[in-house]
Amino acid sequence: MGRRKQRGRQKVADAGQATMSAGVGAPSSASAELVRHIVLGLLTLILVARPLILGEDPGLIAPQSGRANLILTLLWLVVAVGWAAWRVVGGQTGWYGSLVEVGLAGIVAAVFWSTGRAAAYRHPALLIAWEWVALFAAFVVVRQFVRGDAENRAILAVLLASAVSLWINAVYQRVVELPVQQSLAADPKTAREMYRLANGRPAADDAEFRAFLRRVNENNVSATFAHPNSFAGYLSLFLPAAVGAAWCSWRKFGKVPYSYMVTGAAALIASALALSQSKGAILSTLLVGGIISLWALRRRWAAYRSWVVAGMVILAGAGVALGTTSAGRELVAKPFRSFALRLDYWRATWAMIRDHFWLGVGPGSFGRFYPHYVLKTAWERIKDPHNLFLEMWATAGVFAFVALVVAVLAFFWRVRSAASASQLDIGKPTDAEEENSGFGGRTPWEYYLGGMAGLLIGFMVRASGIESKDEILLEGLTAGLRALVWFAALALYLYVPWTAQARRIALTAGVVALLLNLLVSGGIEMPSVAQSLWVVAALALNAGGDRDWFPQGGWLSRVLPLPLALAAAFAYFLMVFLPVTTAADALRQAQRNQPRFAELRARTETLLEPECMTTLGACPVAGFPANVPWKALEHARTQIPAALSIKSVNRSRAADFLRKQIIGPVYQALEADPTDANLYTEQARWYQEWWMLQGGDQTAREAIHFAERAQALDPESHDGYLVEAQFWEAFGERAQQSANKQQMFDGAARAMRRAVALDPNNAELHYRLGDVLFRAGRIQESRNEAAAAWSSDEPLPAEFRRLSEVQRQSIQRFVSPTR
Repeated sequence: MGRRKQRGRQKVADAGQATMSAGVGAPSSASAELVRHIVLGLLTLILVARPLILGEDPGLIAPQSGRANLILTLLWLVVAVGWAAWRVVGGQTGWYGSLVEVGLAGIVAAVFWSTGRAAAYRHPALLIAWEWVALFAAFVVVRQFVRGDAENRAILAVLLASAVSLWINAVYQRVVELPVQQSLAADPKTAREMYRLANGRPAADDAEFRAFLRRVNENNVSATFAHPNSFAGYLSLFLPAAVGAAWCSWRKFGKVPYSYMVTGAAALIASALALSQSKGAILSTLLVGGIISLWALRRRWAAYRSWVVAGMVILAGAGVALGTTSAGRELVAKPFRSFALRLDYWRATWAMIRDHFWLGVGPGSFGRFYPHYVLKTAWERIKDPHNLFLEMWATAGVFAFVALVVAVLAFFWRVRSAASASQLDIGKPTDAEEENSGFGGRTPWEYYLGGMAGLLIGFMVRASGIESKDEILLEGLTAGLRALVWFAALALYLYVPWTAQARRIALTAGVVALLLNLLVSGGIEMPSVAQSLWVVAALALNAGGDRDWFPQGGWLSRVLPLPLALAAAFAYFLMVFLPVTTAADALRQAQRNQPRFAELRARTETLLEPECMTTLGACPVAGFPANVPWKALEHARTQIPAALSIKSVNRSRAADFLRKQIIGPVYQALEADPTDANLYTEQARWYQEWWMLQGGDQTAREAIHFAERAQALDPESHDGYLVEAQFWEAFGERAQQSANKQQMFDGAARAMRRAVALDPNNAELHYRLGDVLFRAGRIQESRNEAAAAWSSDEPLPAEFRRLSEVQRQSIQRFVSPTR
């Protein structure tokens, strides 16, 4: 009896799977069909816009990070609502799933737990926690919603077309942007302006500026991403699928133009990956490709044995010959040096994990705590440990680490059947697969329209941060070319003669390549990389024809997802999206007014200005040019009080503009998002400018208050302490009495000591503390800090030292003239 029930349930599951394979998910009405097409269009929009919108800083820790990434997170939750509504309208009751979903849900729970209990800085932790909710929603929606063979192939085509289209940006950046930037960076003044525009603030120290110059001159392409490694990881995820599409095309059609075009598209992705020069992504992709090639030829080893052996001998000989040249030795040594750096990162991370074993340091806080554990010989201050498992453990605790391991292992357990496929299964689709792979003779408008909307949103977001009309025009031309390539590539990939096994193998290979890269690189919490990773993982699982968990679910399984999805979407919109974006809009208004304030501020630096000379009539009489200092006009000394009066007017004008057009909007940003420490640091800097213009005890107290508020919200960051120290220094420089000067510089020293305590191996901070102590008259303490700066800087390689040569010479003379 039990066996008959089991066979009956299996027949029901098979029937449901056959219905889903038809490509429409068995909707019960035309309204369900319409909802389905809309949701697929929205899904396409997100996948196309994802690589065009920066997403390497999900916690918005850096002040210059844009908020556009939040739009995609909200859209993922909207898509989840659309999927849940489709379940209700279409009468869907089945659930597809595995331990992968359980592992991802466990990560979400662990990250929120760590956010509430362990995170010292809650603002980025909460944003990252919601990003994990979006990742979970993306995986679940693709697993539950994109069930038909045609839909799975179409979503894969959308992803591959996006990867191919980025070749335009990669080539443009390598051929045009980087040479122009390198030429401009040759001028130190222009280079510092480039740094300010790229980071939203001037360089904090010379070491930071030199690191920026090194990145500019490296020729590593990042295309639309913020970092070359992120771009390379994204490409490594899709290159195996692009090669698999070319393989299937050649097996099915042979030497026809279509096969050549699909192969050319794969070559474009490979060339863009090469331009990134990311060693981890390139090596992991080559490793996966080599393993798959050997596996595919396993049954024909005897026929190809001589070719394989000859190829290995040739490669070995070429490697030996290359090793005899200086360029070859450098090429071989570079990966080893890079791996040695990662060993240093991992040792420091493990020390961090031992101190925060259960809950971690909190999402987004790794870079805050890392300076406490960094080795003295490590020159780089990293934001993640360059390993997905260590990153998860260090930031969210052991439970998140276990959940990630469960999700990864469960994924590979589910796709293990692909390894048993024969060579013939990979390249020749069956008649049933060919029949189910089409769209019933209709044009799949939802993918084309969704792609068009995604490309448009990507262009608008990228152009919104550009002020120059010429640069906007160039961005528009690049976006137009990218759109042409995307639509052409989509038309190619929609009709690749995939088999389910071939698609699963290709997608799994991409997941393996990216995971191998993430073992030595960051990205598991970056939406620009992680969202695509979990979407591809879901497509790989769908290609295997998984059975329903509950094919006979009742009304609760059909209705329950809708209120849950609605609650998540509304909670995110009200608690995160609305306050953060409102604050960003107000802050952007203040930033737009900064150039005008700089002009007004410059007028307060000199007594002699065009308005001044016109008013006093000194220039027409004396014949002096307008840029001559007033003190040079000996005959006009009697008119200096009038000039001073005009200077006072200029100061008042600049202060009034600052109060209304910059400080006012920043106040609005603080009201909208009062938990963002960057806003308080920004306001403290502007209050310092206000005090420099007009003075006043109340203004000074407000400046200190905002700096202390930033310190309270983000106690592991030295930004708030540095702003406070800078303000005390400005007090000391303007103090008239020596006792007051010493008191002010003592206050600066207290703030600097707290900054040094957060990064004890930072030579630049030790040097600045020594300088403040010297001006406070505490010579011996200043000498001790100078010695600490030297000991922190000396072990570093010369090109990575934080102190400039002038600073090092000053320390030598000050600490020990005989050194």
